[in-house]
Formats: sequence, structure tokens, C-alpha cells
Amino acid sequence: MANSGNVSLAFHFHPTDQEIIRSILYKMVIEREPLNPSYHGIVHDEDLFGTKEPWKIWEDYGRDQLHDQDLYFLCQLKRINYLGLRTHRRIGREGTWSQRVAPKLIYDGNANPIGSVRKLRYKNPKSEHNAEWFWMNIAFL
Repeated sequence: MANSGNVSLAFHFHPTDQEIIRSILYKMVIEREPLNPSYHGIVHDEDLFGTKEPWKIWEDYGRDQLHDQDLYFLCQLKRINYLGLRTHRRIGREGTWSQRVAPKLIYDGNANPIGSVRKLRYKNPKSEHNAEWFWMNIAFL
């Protein structure tokens, strides 16, 4: 991955779930601050519920250059109904993000829940990529 912004070549972006909530999501969503310029090129804006297939997203953001690295995206959740209780999880033409286990809570240093992590898997029985793509969704409570 190319060097971007003020990040040194030796920099490895591997935040904890708590750090993602506090350092990125909280600042952007609650405090309305823009993404820290140091994260440009590392944290991407991408619609993970759009028409692009997961493997195309992977190709667009590095593919062969990513060795044991995760990709990080900011994405607005889409709600199915006006109450906002159910989330739209379609991706690509016929795929969905499927949740197999209950979300895990993320706690702050005082044992207060501040967010959750959902493990999702790409599901499309008609695709050769069925069950090959995984996504960890980290969100506020």
C-alpha cells in the first residue's frame, strides 16, 4: 500500500475495536470532525451495501499489495424501514451480508458498553465467491 499523508512507511494500522470507536467513529459522528488526514489512504469511504461485489472492492483497494492486512471502510448503514430497526445488508447483484453469531459488545475502560462488533459473511449460493468474504462491522450502540 502506498505511503499516504504523514504516515511513515513503517506504520502498521491495527487498531483495537475500542480505538476505532473512540478515535475514529466518535470523533466523526458525534464531534463531527473530518477523518484525521493521517488515515487517508488507510480508512476508505465505500458503500458496502451497494452494487459492487466484495471482490471488486478488494481489487479497488490493493488486492495483491495487501499481505496479512485488513481493509478499513467508513460506511453509512441503510435501514429497511422508517423505524430503523432492521438493516439493509444486500451487496452486489444478489449477495447479502449474513450474520451467524450474536454481536459482541465493546466496552470502554470503565466497563461501559460503547459499541458492538458484528461478524458478517458474504452469502450468495449462485456465486463462486459464496462464503469467501468476511466483514467485521463495528458500530456505536
